[in-house]
Amino acid sequence: MNLQELQSAIRDVPGDLPLVFETEQGPIGRGYHVTELKLSHIESIDCGARTDSWKETTLQLLDGAGESHMVVDTFRQIATQSIERLDGLGVNPLKVEFAHGNKGMQVFAPARPEVVDGAVKVRLDPVRALCKPALKMIGGVVADGCCPASQQDQPEPDVTENPVEAAVTSAEQGCCGGPAPEGVDACCVKDANAKADGQSGCGCNDAATTMKASQPCCG
Repeated sequence: MNLQELQSAIRDVPGDLPLVFETEQGPIGRGYHVTELKLSHIESIDCGARTDSWKETTLQLLDGAGESHMVVDTFRQIATQSIERLDGLGVNPLKVEFAHGNKGMQVFAPARPEVVDGAVKVRLDPVRALCKPALKMIGGVVADGCCPASQQDQPEPDVTENPVEAAVTSAEQGCCGGPAPEGVDACCVKDANAKADGQSGCGCNDAATTMKASQPCCG
């Protein structure tokens, strides 16, 4: 999800509803505020000596202890003004920096907002370290499209103690490389690979794919 997609998801929501970000530990404190929106250009080299580059947007939140949560209208105004002033801020993958009680800092991936009990809630899923070469190896090399050409084209899984590989060894290499590794906010291995590369996803979990869910893999 990027900032523009988050904006679109709350566009038709009543502006006076509270906007509540929520982790597994509970909701962000009342009185929180947006401290910063950052656009970063990242140059990286991974443990397989492969270089990469991408841009990502970070929303930093300061936990609060006030009387009420920020309302949707206020957040929309902040996001709209920021997108207008900083080119590229709205279209790159979005992460959230936040810590309960402002003790330390954690990085989260925001889920799609939902209206629950009179508030707009955004679930924050923790982002963990990923070994990109391992994910690429698990998913196989796919030049085009969403799925491998055939099961026979996929390498035999190497059963090791590596937790990333073990997570998918028991699930056969199916459409899009099989299920995403446990704990990764993705619908499949290909989607996890795309997000690991700084993209918003591989596109196989969009509305068009959902409509085809009853059809065989990739039609």
